[in-house]
Amino acid sequence: MFERLDWQQALAEVPLAILPCGSGNGLARTICHHYNEPYIHQNLTGISMGLARGKTTPMDVVRVETKTSIMFSFLSVGWGLLSDIDIESERLRAIGGQRFAIWALARLVGLRKYKGVVSYARIKDVGNLPKPKLPVTLSHSVSQDGALDSPDAEAFIDCDEHSEVFTSAVNGRQHQRVDSWYSVNSRRSAFYSTRGSEYHSVTSDGSEMRSPVHACMHGPASHLPSLMSQLPSHWVHEEGEFVMVHVSYQAYIGEDLLFAPRSLISDGVMWMLIIKAGISRSQILSFLLGMGQGTHADINTDYIKMIPVSAFRIVPEGPNGYLTVDGELVEYGPLQAEIFPNLVHLLVPDTK
Repeated sequence: MFERLDWQQALAEVPLAILPCGSGNGLARTICHHYNEPYIHQNLTGISMGLARGKTTPMDVVRVETKTSIMFSFLSVGWGLLSDIDIESERLRAIGGQRFAIWALARLVGLRKYKGVVSYARIKDVGNLPKPKLPVTLSHSVSQDGALDSPDAEAFIDCDEHSEVFTSAVNGRQHQRVDSWYSVNSRRSAFYSTRGSEYHSVTSDGSEMRSPVHACMHGPASHLPSLMSQLPSHWVHEEGEFVMVHVSYQAYIGEDLLFAPRSLISDGVMWMLIIKAGISRSQILSFLLGMGQGTHADINTDYIKMIPVSAFRIVPEGPNGYLTVDGELVEYGPLQAEIFPNLVHLLVPDTK
């Protein structure tokens, strides 16, 4: 949907129907949870009938940025234990959701830890957040290839690579950074399109940098600094060794994993779970068992904590590990994300 030039109109006019046909099915399980609909994976009649009624609700979407790509996420971002389980248990996909439990035991025996820096913009009072408004006209960004990436019809200005606010050479207006395409291996010059919030990145010799994947990703413009730039002063930074960092914006991340009991489909909040190295295997086992009922969410110890955030950045140290977005493997390296409320509409059961 975000590869369409008319992505905003498409998302406003075309609601998405979610059917649980995978092995995790976190979003479908979350919808049933919030609308008191029985969740029976083997029988889709109930949820299908509910979807046929045509009732919709808005859903938050998270914009995820890596060194070479942008993607939009509906469920979670993970680094460490849960991502290891998710990716490495693929070889057991034939047995369904049970593969996660089996591989969790294997990973507990061979517990890993990962060095890196985790930074986040903490939400101080979740209870007093203003109700997210339906999006009106969002500023637009474009990454990688596509028809919009044509310099012929546009006037550009050069800007310093560390600058986050640009002044248009045509109308004198200032614009926030809207790119997400960044290469740490070459110096970048940024060119801002005065026609809109389109963004081009070029190498130091003037040739355009292209993603290895030639799909054009549009969507709302980022509010964050570029991936390798300094973060705002109010962000919290934690550096050291981690067993896992997992961020979810839905209540369930799997059929039996109530990860964020306080999460709503549209509330503008991401829930970040941090488990630091030094925790015992028995504590991790107890924690994983608690995820079935959501009892883990209230734990706040030296090793485990759950934090409401609006944006975050993960910078792993070293080349080995897994980063996942919605359960899919993505490039291992720096990653940052921010939440956009009410960006997508879902078909949900009509409980009236």
